[in-house]
Amino acid sequence: QQSFIPLEQEIENIKIYLRLEQMRFNDRFSYQIAIDDNLDVEDWMIPTMILQPLLENALLHGIMPSAIDGKVIIDFKEKAGNLLITITDNGIGIANSVALKETESRHRSRGMELIKKRVAALSRFGSTAITITMAPAFESKKNPGNKITLFIPHELHAAWLQAQQQ
Repeated sequence: QQSFIPLEQEIENIKIYLRLEQMRFNDRFSYQIAIDDNLDVEDWMIPTMILQPLLENALLHGIMPSAIDGKVIIDFKEKAGNLLITITDNGIGIANSVALKETESRHRSRGMELIKKRVAALSRFGSTAITITMAPAFESKKNPGNKITLFIPHELHAAWLQAQQQ
């Protein structure tokens, strides 16, 4: 119901989500959350539910189809006054996941499409856009994993608040 929440709360939410998913998938993956010492998680406001769909994609489309135990690392850093969040997994990777879905069914995942639309909409509020990039995390054909980097400008929340008041 909120458009933005404190980063501290979002981190707690993703911990709960990941623990639930660990139970659901019989501990087929582990996770690590790394928070840079210079980052004050109480001072940051981020868009609600922006991380959970990215983690869900990593688990369902990357790690679960994999033959090896999964690992997800979520890294939070402040860089030049902005927030940099990196999600790295050791799953089958985007290209393998797309190829697998083409052979299994006609199902088209819309999760990333919706996330990109949301990021584009939020980016209109500030002078600096939110960016999201994806690339293979490792040099492996079977398990290249995925590395998602999410850049959130410091000004975003203040710009969004100002737009709501107008």
